[in-house]
Amino acid sequence: EEKWAAKRLETIKAVSNVGPDEQEEVYVAIRNMLKVLGDPYTRFLTPEQYDTIISAYATGGNAGIGVQLIVDPTQGGKVVVFDTVKGGPAAKAGLLPGDVIMEVDGLDFSSGTMAEVVASKCRGDIGTDINLI
Repeated sequence: EEKWAAKRLETIKAVSNVGPDEQEEVYVAIRNMLKVLGDPYTRFLTPEQYDTIISAYATGGNAGIGVQLIVDPTQGGKVVVFDTVKGGPAAKAGLLPGDVIMEVDGLDFSSGTMAEVVASKCRGDIGTDINLI
């Protein structure tokens, strides 16, 4: 806890003079601060990422493609398929564990992003087609 408290204080001091037009600098500082926790499930979402995830799940009546996605640090932080649901749309389309998701319906994720953001883009009304690269 002492290490976390020290890192949190260090981060607050580091961004205390950052202006409102420098949000990305604050976001990077927060992400670096959270790394100290060593918890792969703790992550920071920008307001846009949060809104994307919430809107995908709050609308109801939609479904995913039957895939579990993770961010793989060995792939440069890219989102990869961890597993597919047997008989689900992803498995039927030939997605396999280890496949890297580069693009969903024209949205480029090749430089890496959060798995939840990619997963939210893989949801829609049942029967909706999506294009993955």
